[in-house]
Order: sequence, then C-alpha cells, then structure tokens
Amino acid sequence: MKNMTYGIYLRNPLISAARAISTSALLPLLMLSSLLTFSQVAAADTQVKTGVHEQTEVAGDPAARHLAYSTVFNDAVANDLNGNPQAARQGYDLLLGTEFAGQVATPSAINLAVLNRFDESKTAFRHLADGKNTQEAQYASLWQLWLTARTWTGSSAALQKQLTKDTAKYHFTYPRYQAIARLYAGKGSPDAIFSAVKSMPETSPLAKGDAVTEATFFTGGYLQYVAHNNNAAQKLYEREKNALNRTSLEKPLIDKATATLLATNHKL
Repeated sequence: MKNMTYGIYLRNPLISAARAISTSALLPLLMLSSLLTFSQVAAADTQVKTGVHEQTEVAGDPAARHLAYSTVFNDAVANDLNGNPQAARQGYDLLLGTEFAGQVATPSAINLAVLNRFDESKTAFRHLADGKNTQEAQYASLWQLWLTARTWTGSSAALQKQLTKDTAKYHFTYPRYQAIARLYAGKGSPDAIFSAVKSMPETSPLAKGDAVTEATFFTGGYLQYVAHNNNAAQKLYEREKNALNRTSLEKPLIDKATATLLATNHKL
C-alpha cells in the first residue's frame, strides 16, 4: 500500500518536486503562468536559463544549483500544463544530464509525445519501462501500448495482434493497469478500468484524480486509435472532464483530443 501511494505521487511531476518546492508554493506559479502570453513565457524561460547559468557556473553553489534546477523543472511542467510544450521542452532538455534527470524523465517523455516526436517518446518510455521503479516502469509500458496504437499505419487486425503480443510481455501488478492492458489486448472493457480505479484503496483525492486521468487518457486512446470509435471516446472525455486532475500531464493531451473530436464532429 505504501509503495503504491509513493509510486502514484512520484508519477505526478508536481508532487515529485515536493522536496524542492511544495505544491502549495507552486500553485501561484500555475495561476500566473496561465495568464502569460507566449512572448512572456519565452522571456521568462530565457530569464530562468540565465539564472541557472549564473547560479551554477559562476557561483558553483550546490544549494543554489538545486534551487535553480527546481525552478526550471517547475516552469517546464507549468508550461506543459498550460499548453506551451515547446517552452517546456527547453526546460526538460536543460535538465537532462543533471541531478534532475531521473525526476524529469517521465514528464520529458510525455512532452515528446505532445510534440508528436513519437519515435523519441518511444525510446524514452522504453528506458523507463526497464527501470527499477515498479510503478514508473508499468506506467511507461502503458505508454508504449498507447504510442504503438497512436502511430500504427497498418490494418486494424494487425494492430490488435501486435498489441496482444506486446501486453503479454509486460508485467502489471496494479489492478487498474492490468485492466488497461487487458483492454489493449482486446480482452477487457472501459468499465473494468474505471471499476478498478474506483476500488483503489488509496483515499487521497490527488491520487484518485491522477488515476482517473490516467484511465481516461489510456481508455480514450484505445477507443480512438484501436477501436476507431471517436464517438465513444468523446463521450468518455466529456463524462470524466470534471474528475480529471489538472496537475496530471495527461490532461493537456485529453483536452487536445477532446477539442479535435469536437471540431471534427462540428464539420460533419
């Protein structure tokens, strides 16, 4: 139980940054960043980078360096959550190879998918799936299934065969992840996934919201790219929109998918 809770919190980038900056301290940043124009975000990003170089290369102070990296990390996450993935990418790239490399790995991999850099995202999630963090590895394996479906160019039958083969080689221990894997293998159902989420023993609203957001994202991806049932996907996104965790990095992808589906249906 404790390990599962820790895994969920670690998966959420805002929570995993708690050692550097608390969530409550980060909320004003999120509110402020939502008001920034693109040019302001770019200017802020440049200022942060300048601060990082000043504090790491000139001062050489480990505490100052950690604080500077924390600022870059939180700014990158805020940019992703507020629809500025290009600005976020600059922050993630700056942190790769630093003491924050492990912490930034999952948000960075998701960001690559947001930017449609799917091959790079696949590579990043492949490395995460081979990692020692059980929850992180299983989450990354689900992303590999999603990316396979999202980028597939062959027939639907061939895709389902590939997904069934892939799910068989992954090992999932969390009930909700098992349910998602079964769906991608063609043996499960969306209802089973949300039933598993509802049955989670974790009572934290943040953890439950994170799980609902994950479930919505992966289920919606299956409906869109495997089942090719856009109407069902749109209904799912609409049904769960008020339960989504706004600090989960899947949410911008869900919002983007929802907008695309609404625009497509409007043209019909």
